[in-house]
Amino acid sequence: MNLLYLIVLVPILSCSKHTAQDRYVKKNFNYEPIYRLEITSSLSYLIKINGITIAIKNQNAGNTRWFLINNCIPKSGKQDIEVTISPQMNSDGLKHMEFIGNDKSFELEVERTSWKNGSLSEPRVIYKHELPEGDYSQKKLYSTKSIFKAEVSYQLIDWKNGKDLKKIHSVMLAEDVLKLYGKIKSHYENQQGEDYIRLVEKGMFNIAQGGYLKPNEYETLKKDELDFINEELTPLENLENYSLEISSDEKLVSLKRTDGYNTVEGVLRRKFIESGQEKVYIDDLNFYMPQNNNSLEVIVYQNLEKSYNT
Repeated sequence: MNLLYLIVLVPILSCSKHTAQDRYVKKNFNYEPIYRLEITSSLSYLIKINGITIAIKNQNAGNTRWFLINNCIPKSGKQDIEVTISPQMNSDGLKHMEFIGNDKSFELEVERTSWKNGSLSEPRVIYKHELPEGDYSQKKLYSTKSIFKAEVSYQLIDWKNGKDLKKIHSVMLAEDVLKLYGKIKSHYENQQGEDYIRLVEKGMFNIAQGGYLKPNEYETLKKDELDFINEELTPLENLENYSLEISSDEKLVSLKRTDGYNTVEGVLRRKFIESGQEKVYIDDLNFYMPQNNNSLEVIVYQNLEKSYNT
């Protein structure tokens, strides 16, 4: 089964006299490059670009997947990529097997394409990584870090310019993060769409820039989310089975799930039924602290939809 995964990334507005809409300027770029990952493997994996988790696989289905990654690329230049490979899931799909094994393969490519005459041009591979040859019969984990170069027409709000979160007392940081998750969850569950959008608007601004959206498309993006929240009371799952994660050279912090099929996913989760199948919609938040602020703000807001499995 071949799957296309679009994970949307969204940052948040700091206190300012101007909204993201005021600051948004759509340029008609002559060249609008699009970057994506193509990954082929039956193994489980976690891929981070510039500290942002952009690709996760903890299922035995969908061995070839594509992930759009523009919103992980804040500006042109060198981009960090981190690959972590772990054993595939067991037959019931709830736990990882003990070892990677020697009969498995992993191939990752970063591709660049662009819009041309209303369609995408032929993709060009700019970075490639394969699981090296070796004995993996007793290995539980393989990880590597590297860089690739990307050229983009836009410039996003760069989380790497935030404060070093390791300098904040760990207990205070954890309390602040949990409090912010609770606030965002409350806005969602209590149909306070305007307050919710106010928090994530800077992120939607980054989505618009990274996706080369027109101003009206940017407004539609916000309105669709606001209408969904306000039109129907929608409970989220309890915040549970998580750990605190600091990434991107100590500039990002988030809560990540720690349970099997849901490992390293976001903790804000909405269960629903579609065509008789139980599914879950996941919001994966990352916070940073701007240099001119002593408060955490959401800088990345990723969305993932998948089959529900406890």
